[in-house]
Amino acid sequence: SPTDLTGNYQTFVIQNSHTITSAATLTLGTNSIIEIENGGTLTESNAITMAASGTLQVDNGGTLNHNVNSITIFAGTESFGATSTVNYGLNNNQSVISATYGNLTTSGGAGTKTAAGILTINGNITIGNGTTFAASTFSHSVTGNWTNNGTFTTGAGSTVNFNGTTAQSIGGTASTSFVNLTVSNTTAAIGVNVNTNVSGTLNMNGANTLLTPDAGVIFNNAAAAGTITGTGTVQVTRTAATAGFSNQYRFTTNTLTNLTVEYTVLTGGQTISALTYGNLTLDNTSGTNTAAGNVTVGKAFTIGSGGTFSTASNLNLNGTTTCSGTISATAGTVTYAATALNVLTGTYYGLTFSGGVGYTICNAITVNNALTFSAAGATLNTAFDVTLNNATFTNPTNGTISASASTVYYSYAGAQNILPGTYYNMDIYDGNFTKTLQGAVTINNNLAWDLGNIALSTFNLTLASTANITSSNVFSNTHMIVCNGAGTTGSFIRQSNSTALLTTTYPLGTGTSYSPIAITTLSGTVTSPASITLSVVPTYFSAGGAGASDLNRYWNVTTSNLTVTDANVTFSYVDADVAGTESSYQGSVYSGSTWTYFGSVDTSGNTFTSGSTVILSGV
Repeated sequence: SPTDLTGNYQTFVIQNSHTITSAATLTLGTNSIIEIENGGTLTESNAITMAASGTLQVDNGGTLNHNVNSITIFAGTESFGATSTVNYGLNNNQSVISATYGNLTTSGGAGTKTAAGILTINGNITIGNGTTFAASTFSHSVTGNWTNNGTFTTGAGSTVNFNGTTAQSIGGTASTSFVNLTVSNTTAAIGVNVNTNVSGTLNMNGANTLLTPDAGVIFNNAAAAGTITGTGTVQVTRTAATAGFSNQYRFTTNTLTNLTVEYTVLTGGQTISALTYGNLTLDNTSGTNTAAGNVTVGKAFTIGSGGTFSTASNLNLNGTTTCSGTISATAGTVTYAATALNVLTGTYYGLTFSGGVGYTICNAITVNNALTFSAAGATLNTAFDVTLNNATFTNPTNGTISASASTVYYSYAGAQNILPGTYYNMDIYDGNFTKTLQGAVTINNNLAWDLGNIALSTFNLTLASTANITSSNVFSNTHMIVCNGAGTTGSFIRQSNSTALLTTTYPLGTGTSYSPIAITTLSGTVTSPASITLSVVPTYFSAGGAGASDLNRYWNVTTSNLTVTDANVTFSYVDADVAGTESSYQGSVYSGSTWTYFGSVDTSGNTFTSGSTVILSGV
């Protein structure tokens, strides 16, 4: 160590466990160095003056207590290690020089420590009890923790940027009021342990930035102010009072378009603020989070597996959805955007599909009020139960069911539409109501149908060769397939790989008139799959030359992939169909341009039978 610090080219080293205090003013010579090693401390109680060519070097673990109202010690070049500490400790006002610090602290009680320029803090900043740190109008960066045990003031336009690479925190015994607060740490979270104010902009500066306040922390506690924006994640940890985003982040402007808002309570019980979100993540794996009003999600919407999102308002999902969690809607409408989305399991009040695209149902869903298809070409792909308790369908012809398994239930206790498409199982509500096809329907496994009518309109109902109809009641004029399409449109089609399934009664009718076709015997050759297409028309067959006094009912029967060698068919009509002398009627079939007569009708039973015939296709 030198004996005379006033000489030139001197190096003064304060070693580990040594504390040196300047007892008098001191001026160093040119090109001199003060080095404070790890564990060493220099307390500047009287001003030290460094030449412009000199160096003040505080190594990692070294400490400088700057306790004078002078900055001459900083007149040369400063080098502060990342874990060094510079403490502005005068019990009076001080100027905090613009430099790159390790740890920066203020102490000494009274007085204001004012930033003279931009501060880069590579460690922690601590504002001591009773002291004031004034950021001025400059912007500063911090890679460590922010602890405010005193007072922090800032000027217009000032920004504090947290840009560390390890976990950081904002804490202390006092609230900090920032103008602008930027989070740029993309590798670890910024924890907030005390109420914090941001009057300008809170900017999450990076997709991987994460802000995680304690449950009791509120931003802008006194009154809403400023703007929140950015591309990272802000966590909602609040559990007390109204436990929502808007009560923890009280900003005047919420620009959440590119942000992720994450509600973190695993047991639910949080309130989902009525906002337009970018990404919305609900972490609850049990319990229920409840919407405070209308919610719109522009990007990804995720509910934790086992968790529930409850709403009595509108939910608009305009981005992606993940098959986890459950929707519970008692009012309002859940709208899925015009992109191929997963449809979350649960109970819906109103359900709207905006696009002509394919939607995949994650698990069983129930719709209790209105189902809307806004654009043609929408397809609901499902292997799970779909229960439609709704009376209202808007644009049902725009939508299609594609069910590979499970059951679609038409459960409304009243007239209801049936969506076009392919079903595995279909279950019709047990009531004397009419369900009307809105497009072609194919059922591949089972039609469970105990009461009421199915009206074809102008569309075909196809029972695949693997499918059956199960009914615990006898078919009748209140329990039949109603052929009510214009002219001869709308048919019942039975497919089969054998003649056995085709040998059955086809429960057709029109209006309130039950007029079935019963194939009692059928022999022939089947080229799989064979099919019989049937319909009934409540008027005389004028195209074949029939007149108004003839039977006012005829049946259309067409076969495909079936060569008949013998058949016996019985046709039933009602009294109101008789327009002439019933006893003079003969059952007949018009095939091509030829009539084939079966014989007289049974006037007591209102039937006629083909007898043994090879003609099954015709009118």
